[in-house]
Amino acid sequence: MDRSVNKRRAIKYIIIIAAVLLGLAVWPLNLISRPHTTKSEEMLTDRTCHVDTDNQVMQLFGSEGDRIRRLDVRITEAQPGSQLQLNLFDADRNKLLHREVTVSDEDIEKGWVSFKLGYDLEKGGSYFLELRVPEVTGWMPDEDLQRLNSSLIILGLEDHGTTTATANSYVTTVQEELQDYNLILRYHYLIDFNVIMTVVAYLLLTLVAFLLIRFVIPRFVSADSEVSLGKVFATVLDPIIIVSALILLIQIFPICTFGRKWYDIVFNYIGVCMLAGLLLYLIHRKDAFKALCDLKIREIVTNGKFIPEVIRVISIAYILWYGYTYINGLYDIHHTYAYRRMLIAFLVMIISTFTKKEILNIINGIWLVAGSVGAYCYAHSFDEEVKDAITCNLEGAIIVLGGFVIINLISSLIRAIMKKAPIYAVPRLPVMIPTALFVIGMMVWSNTRVWPFYLAFIVAVLFWRLIFTDAVRSFNRNLCDGIILNYVMMTVFSLLHRPYYAYRMHRYSMGFHTVTVTAVYMTLILSAVGVKLFIASRKADGNARAVFDKLLPYLILMGSAMNYMLFTLSRTGYLSAIIMTFVSFVVLSLIYDQKGSRLNGSFKRFLVVLGAMAIMFPITFTATRLIPAIADDPVVFDYEVNDITIYRGNAKDSDNYMNIYRFCQVFASKVLGVGDTITDSGIEDPLKYRERPAGTRLVPGEGIMATAQVGMTDLMSVLDHRSERNAESDDSRIPVNGIGIAVTSAQGVAEQLLSERFIMLTATTDPDGEDYMNQISNGRMDIFKCYLEQSNLWGHDTMGALLNDGSIATHAHNTYLQAIYDHGWIFGLYFTLFLVYIFLYSVITIKKRGDKDPYCLLFPVLLCGLMSAGLVEWVFHPCYPICTALLLSMTSLSLKPVKKKTDR
Repeated sequence: MDRSVNKRRAIKYIIIIAAVLLGLAVWPLNLISRPHTTKSEEMLTDRTCHVDTDNQVMQLFGSEGDRIRRLDVRITEAQPGSQLQLNLFDADRNKLLHREVTVSDEDIEKGWVSFKLGYDLEKGGSYFLELRVPEVTGWMPDEDLQRLNSSLIILGLEDHGTTTATANSYVTTVQEELQDYNLILRYHYLIDFNVIMTVVAYLLLTLVAFLLIRFVIPRFVSADSEVSLGKVFATVLDPIIIVSALILLIQIFPICTFGRKWYDIVFNYIGVCMLAGLLLYLIHRKDAFKALCDLKIREIVTNGKFIPEVIRVISIAYILWYGYTYINGLYDIHHTYAYRRMLIAFLVMIISTFTKKEILNIINGIWLVAGSVGAYCYAHSFDEEVKDAITCNLEGAIIVLGGFVIINLISSLIRAIMKKAPIYAVPRLPVMIPTALFVIGMMVWSNTRVWPFYLAFIVAVLFWRLIFTDAVRSFNRNLCDGIILNYVMMTVFSLLHRPYYAYRMHRYSMGFHTVTVTAVYMTLILSAVGVKLFIASRKADGNARAVFDKLLPYLILMGSAMNYMLFTLSRTGYLSAIIMTFVSFVVLSLIYDQKGSRLNGSFKRFLVVLGAMAIMFPITFTATRLIPAIADDPVVFDYEVNDITIYRGNAKDSDNYMNIYRFCQVFASKVLGVGDTITDSGIEDPLKYRERPAGTRLVPGEGIMATAQVGMTDLMSVLDHRSERNAESDDSRIPVNGIGIAVTSAQGVAEQLLSERFIMLTATTDPDGEDYMNQISNGRMDIFKCYLEQSNLWGHDTMGALLNDGSIATHAHNTYLQAIYDHGWIFGLYFTLFLVYIFLYSVITIKKRGDKDPYCLLFPVLLCGLMSAGLVEWVFHPCYPICTALLLSMTSLSLKPVKKKTDR
C-alpha cells in the first residue's frame, strides 16, 4: 500500500465508485423507495365484528407495494389498556410476523389503532391478516387478569363495493363468515422506483459525476500531484467511519433509540468508540493496514495461480455453508437441496485444481455440449410429483460437473501411467491404509445410511486428484482460508439477520438453530484462526509494535470468535474449546519451543488469546446488539416462534434484545451457578410479563419447558399444514427430526423435538445433588446410559435410542457412542482408536515437516477440536462443517508431496 498514484485520477475513481454505489442503491438493490398509501372510502356500515380471546378475525388482501410500513385498523369500541394482536401470514398460511399494541385513550378517540410492520412483501401477492386479543397471563391481581381477558374490541366494517381492490369480499371469524364485507384498513407501503424513475436517477447521477470529474476536480487538484494508495483509502474511509460512529452515538444517547437503561448506554458507547478507534488504527498503521488488506490475497497470489486458488477458497467456504443449511433444514427436501449444493461446490473446488491445458481440450468440449444436453433432458424428464424443479436442476448441474471431473481424473491417471504428466504426491501408507479401512468399514456397516458413501466419494475423489496436481502443496492453506471466509460469511449473516434475544433464546446461536451446534462450529473456527495466528506470529519480525500490527487482523478474528463461543453459554462448548486449546498449546510447545521455555511459551499464547477476547468483547457484543436492530431483517426458524419473537419492524429499544446486565445475569446463573435459575419471561409488556412474587423461585428447567410447551402449538400448526400440503405430492418432504430421521406427523416432530430436552431438564431437578455428573452434563449421562445398554455388535438402522421416558432420542450427544450405536461395537471401537492413532501420527508429521509446510498444523488442531466436541455432541456427519473440514484436511495428510526438480 506504499504505491503512489496520481491524486487527480484517484479522486476521479472515487467519484465513479460512489456514483455506481448510489446507482445500485436505486436499482437493483432497491434501497431507495417512495411511499404509497392504499385506503378505501372508509364508510362504516351498520354491521360490525368483535375480537376477544375466543374470537379472531381474518382478512385476505393483496399487496400493492414492495414493503408495508404500517397498517391502521378502524375500531369503533374498545377498553383502554386492551391488547390487540396482529399476525401476518402468506398464501400458504406460513406465519411471517407478529405485532401487539396496547389500545390507548387517544386510539379510541381517533378510532384507529396503528401497527408498525416494516416487512417486505411481494407486490401483487396474497396475504392473510389476523387480528386477535391475546390471553394475558402473569403475576397480577385476579381482578386485573379477569378484566384484561374479558376485554372486547369492536372493529368497523365496510361494504366490499366501497373498498379498494386489495381485499377479498368477506371477513372470516371463528364464529361466522361475513360475506361482502371488509375490515376498514389503511395500508402504508414503500414502492420501488419504476423504470422511468430509475432511468432519471441514473441520468442525474451520471451528470453529477461528469460535472465533478470534468470541471470541479481539474480546477482544485493538480495533475502532477502524487499520493500513496494507503492515504487514498484513509481519506475515503476516515469520514465514513467517523460520521457513522457519531450518528450511532447520538442514536444511543441522547435519542435513546436502543433503550434508556444507563448501563446499556454506557456499554454501547464503549463498544462503538472502540470499534471506530480500531478501524481507524487499522487504516492508519502501515503494517496493520497491509495485513488487513492482504489477509487472504497475499498468501494466495503465488506463482500466478491467483484465480484458481481464490475459486478453491470460495468453494470450500460454500461447502461448509451448505452444511449449515443442512443442519437447519426441518424437512428432508431441505437436506436434499443441501447435499446437492455441497457436492456442486466440491466439484467446482476439484475443477479449480485443473490447469488451463487440462481444461481446454476437445474431449472436454464434447462433454460440455453432450453433458449439458443430457442434463437438460434429465432435469425436464421428471414430473413434479416425483421430484421438484430445484432438485432436478441441481442434479443436472452435478451431471455436467461430475462428468467433467471423472473424465479428467481418468485422463490424469492415463497421462501419469504413460509418463506424460508428473505426479505431485505419493500416498503415506501409515495414513492411507488405516484411512481406507475406516472408510470401507463405515460403508460396510452403514445400515441403510447413505451419507457414509457420500463421505467416501469426497475422500476418494479428492485423494485421487491431489496426487496429480501441484495444489496438494497449498491445499491446507486454502482450506484454512476457506474456513475463515465461511466464518466471515456466517458473521455477516448473523449480524444482519439474527438478533440476540434476552429471553427464551438467551443463548446466542448465530445462524444455527441450537447453541450446541454453534459451539461446535466455533470450535472449527477457533482451530483455523488459531493456526493462522500462530503461523503469522512465527513469520512476524521487528519491534513489539510492528509485530502487534501484523498480528492485529488475526487477533480480531480470534477475539470475535471466542466471544461468539462465549455468547452460546454452552458449557459443553466451553469444555471442547478448553480441551482443544490445552492440547494444541501442549503440542505447539513440544514441537516449536525450546526445552526450558515451553511453559513460558504456552503461558504467553494463553495471555494473547485471552487479551484478544477481552478487547473484542465490547465490540462484538455491541455489534451483535445494534446491527440486527438497525438492519431490521430477522430470520426466524419455524421452531423459534414464540410470543417474544422479534420480527421486522420491532422497536429497536425492545427489552427482548439482549443487554449487558441481562447477559451477566444469565452467564452467572448458567455457567457459574451463581444466583437463581434463569427466568425465560420477557418484560417488555408489564401486563403480560410480571416478576414472580418475593420468595418464589422457578424450578430448574421450568422456564425452558414452559417455552417449549408454548411454542408447541405454533410449531405443530405449521408442520401439520405443510405435511398435509406435501404428503400427496412428495414423500421426501415429510418432516424430519434430527438428521435423516423421518416422522409422519407434526405431533411426532414436536414430541421428538421436546423429548431430549425434557430428559435433560428433568435430570437436573435433583435439589440434593445426588447425581452431580448428570446435573453438570444437562442429563447427558442418562442418554449415554441408554445408548450403551442398547448398542450391539453390528449397529442399528435408526440412530435414536429408546429413552427412559419412552421417547426416541434424536442422537446420543456423543460421537463415539453414536458411532458404536449406528455401526456396531467393531467399527465403533476402531473409529475411536483410529482417531487417536491419526492424531499422534499427525503430530509426528508436524515435527518433521512443520517448518516446510506450517499449515499441516491444521489437521491435528481440527482433529483435536472434533474429538473434544465429540465427547458432548454428535459431530461426525457431513452436515457438520467441522467433520467435512477434517476429512478434507485428512485427505491432504494422507499424501506426501514429491519434490520438484527445482527443489533439489
